[in-house]
Amino acid sequence: MTDAESKIPFESWAIVEIMGHRKLAGRVTEETIGGSAMLRIDVPPVDAREGSYGQKLESRAQFTQYFGGSAIFSITPCTEKVARQAADRFRDYPVELVSHQSDQPRLPFRDDDFLDP
Repeated sequence: MTDAESKIPFESWAIVEIMGHRKLAGRVTEETIGGSAMLRIDVPPVDAREGSYGQKLESRAQFTQYFGGSAIFSITPCTEKVARQAADRFRDYPVELVSHQSDQPRLPFRDDDFLDP
């Protein structure tokens, strides 16, 4: 590989496996942020549909996430069609702030809650 070839930035539709057992699919490119090389994944939107077991799967807007090289387990380049199908199957969501207030009072733990029966 020549020096000119090694400087061509990566750009492809792909399925990306991230450490922590997470998979994303979308348009993958390289970017430099703060002097560090990052992998940018633009995950396409998915439509609402019925799931395999009759459940309702909500639609999800497109989103972008960045990852450092050490977080990437594998990258599988593929066609746009395959990446969009994988994004629909994975149904990963961007970060959301969630707050849950329970109507039930929280009971204190007892010492014997952690003992084997």
